[in-house]
Amino acid sequence: MAICPVCDDTAEIPVGTPQFKMVDCPGCGHFGLDGQAEAQLSAKLAIRALVSHRIRLSNERKEEIDVTAPMLRVIVESYQLPSISKQKDSFMRWFGGELLRIGQPHSPFVVREPRRISALIGAAPPIAKGGLMYVMKALFVEGYISPLPNLYADNIQMTPKGWERCEILTTPKPSAVPYSPRELPMAIDFLNSIWGKRNGEPLLEIRSAEITVSLGLPSANFEEFKSRIGDLAELLRWIDVEDAQLPGGAEINRSEKLNRLQACLQASTVDSDRDDVGVAVGALKDIVTVRNRLTHKGSPELIGALARLGIDFPIEDYASAWDGIRAKAAEALNLIRKVVQATD
Repeated sequence: MAICPVCDDTAEIPVGTPQFKMVDCPGCGHFGLDGQAEAQLSAKLAIRALVSHRIRLSNERKEEIDVTAPMLRVIVESYQLPSISKQKDSFMRWFGGELLRIGQPHSPFVVREPRRISALIGAAPPIAKGGLMYVMKALFVEGYISPLPNLYADNIQMTPKGWERCEILTTPKPSAVPYSPRELPMAIDFLNSIWGKRNGEPLLEIRSAEITVSLGLPSANFEEFKSRIGDLAELLRWIDVEDAQLPGGAEINRSEKLNRLQACLQASTVDSDRDDVGVAVGALKDIVTVRNRLTHKGSPELIGALARLGIDFPIEDYASAWDGIRAKAAEALNLIRKVVQATD
């Protein structure tokens, strides 16, 4: 039996090439791995648990993932391994969900796929090191499960206290991002007004009322999220910075809307505001990247852009993700507006 290059436990690895292989791992899941990333994993044992966790999360959401060198870099830069406290909460959500799925919330239960659950909650592989068992024993000590497990083949039950904890963890929470549907349209209008006073015409020429209205609509699923962020990206394409507004000698294609905006702003602002311009335009560029890469599931560009926008991958709550992106867009446009006002 082959050994998984990520979790260092048994796996199936069909014959591939030195440059790329497919791995079927009971713990991590199904994924592709290129030779350069494999070499880096071998040299950086400390990140294996993190990579195993991210692969398993993608697999649980039916997302395909190839661990290339760029993808490995994005994972390491964007995420960290969950704390023991978060691992315990993840186990409780999974355990409660499984008991309800089989319709036996009171029954003894055996964790039949400990490697998968270990990777799912972020416990350090391989399973023989006991990361998952440590979490389970901690939950016993806190009174959430019983009896004390010593082997993964041991039966455990959810205690009444455990069910109370599980209900708290699984009760839907309000959006993590406080957002008003009027916030983004107001930011656009305010920026257009200030830009128009300074330059004689608005920064964004509104070409479609339908797209503007859609920015105020919620997003309940992937298709709605894709549609909403597509409309927002289209709106950003309406940004129009004239050649005369660019710094002398700058030759930036008119299709590079955000690059032209950044060049214009950084040329006309004081040094202290240039970082703000970079942050604001960078957030808008990340939104466009998410829109362009959303159907390329598992791409390092998508994962990196989402992480910078404060959104985890794979996306589980599309309503909250859309609110977060709208809030980031409004924040970026308001920051640009303040920079423009400061130049008057």
